[in-house]
Amino acid sequence: MNRSRRQASARRSRGSDAGPLERLRAICLALPEATEKIAWSEPTFRVQGKLFAQFDNHHHGAEHVGVWLPMPLGAQESLVYTDPRRYFVPPYVGGRGWVGVRLDGRPNWNAVRKLVGEAYRCVAPPRLVAVAPDMARSVSKGKRAGPVRGKRVLRASRLSRLLLIVGIVAGAWFPAQAADPALPYGINAHLPSSSVLDLVRDAGIAWIRVDFNWNLMEPDRGAYDWSVTDQVVSDARARGINIFATLAYTPGWANGGQYINVPAIDSTDWYQFVFDTVSRYKDDIKHWGMWNEPNVHSFFIGSRQQYVQDVLRVGAKAVRDADPGGLVLGPELAQLQSDQWAAWLFTVLTQAGDVIDIVTHHDYGGTGTSTIKGIGVEGAPQRIRTARGIMSITGTSDKPLWLTETGWRTDEVTQTQQADYYEQVLDGLTANPTLLDKVFFYEMADDPRFPNQWGIVQADLTPKEAYFRYQDYITAHPAAPAAWPVP
Repeated sequence: MNRSRRQASARRSRGSDAGPLERLRAICLALPEATEKIAWSEPTFRVQGKLFAQFDNHHHGAEHVGVWLPMPLGAQESLVYTDPRRYFVPPYVGGRGWVGVRLDGRPNWNAVRKLVGEAYRCVAPPRLVAVAPDMARSVSKGKRAGPVRGKRVLRASRLSRLLLIVGIVAGAWFPAQAADPALPYGINAHLPSSSVLDLVRDAGIAWIRVDFNWNLMEPDRGAYDWSVTDQVVSDARARGINIFATLAYTPGWANGGQYINVPAIDSTDWYQFVFDTVSRYKDDIKHWGMWNEPNVHSFFIGSRQQYVQDVLRVGAKAVRDADPGGLVLGPELAQLQSDQWAAWLFTVLTQAGDVIDIVTHHDYGGTGTSTIKGIGVEGAPQRIRTARGIMSITGTSDKPLWLTETGWRTDEVTQTQQADYYEQVLDGLTANPTLLDKVFFYEMADDPRFPNQWGIVQADLTPKEAYFRYQDYITAHPAAPAAWPVP
């Protein structure tokens, strides 16, 4: 992506011109008594006259856009060593331990926020530190870095603070452990590349829904091709992203050469595929979906009873035989009037609710608000023809509900409308955590093979406005609401 396109994409946030400076300004001025002042031809940010951040707009012809921040003793060396692509020693103040952070490309704004918080605490008086937002409070008790004269041996207390800073920030760019699975933020990603997963991680999205398609993974009986799914799982886990995998679609050898929407002639073949897949990935994946939209003929040709007995119950047994800690999710119905979704959901929950750990559902409302109301989350469990309403009359209302597909196409609505509808869904989720546990928007990236533009990034991975709005929302709501315990 060339520089002009990258800068243009970075400006899309909340319908305004939110480039690196605007986003940095919002972070800095959210701190108590922080002010902005132009100095040395650049915006600087201060608290009671003391400088804690200076914007770097290609200073002296440098190729990058960044920010200079004061850090506790030793942090500069460790951060630059940890990731020299992102951190650098700035001119003038580098000798005093300041660190430069690049803001071009695709910075992780959660990490920038934490670093700015630490810089603020290096110079702010204690009374303001005490009321500052909790950006990196546990590492804020050290003195501001002074001149660095040769090598130093850090005291244990300073070393522990330093390790906390490096761990928090490097972990935000390259997480060593999974994002909190209690977080409600998800996205449909199919079988994403590492570049797409970088964008997922940078947005702070905790979960991806992926497609583990039987017809591609076992094209011939007993002959598995794990190469693609192995790579996806490895790449996602390396970035700390939690995985929900949907299993579906029959290979021709198992259904008499018919299309992939026709279930297996012998359900033991389905059992074996589910068992083998869960066995292989049980250390990395605990959440398993039983088919995709079985009430839609293009995805499943069969009766409700056939789905319940030959897909859901058989698949659930395979999951638990392979991994007693594995969780069964379903039925992944599409909320479409023409496909009798309500009758399907009633039948599935009545006849097989006992094998489902988490109820999953798809709804594409006209807006985010109508989607939340349509699944019965906002003021409406009493409305029977909603997912929550049907759960209430089938004795399954105590189960978590995940909205595993919802979204809007930017070839039908504007990018701002798409972003607005995302926020409406997120607001509904945050306001009703006991009724809706997670949302997986559809989808991460536009597919260049099709004209439908569902993604929050374009096919060339240029972010749309909804990407930045989702990222901003996650930053503003970093903790999961008190609701369901994570199964």
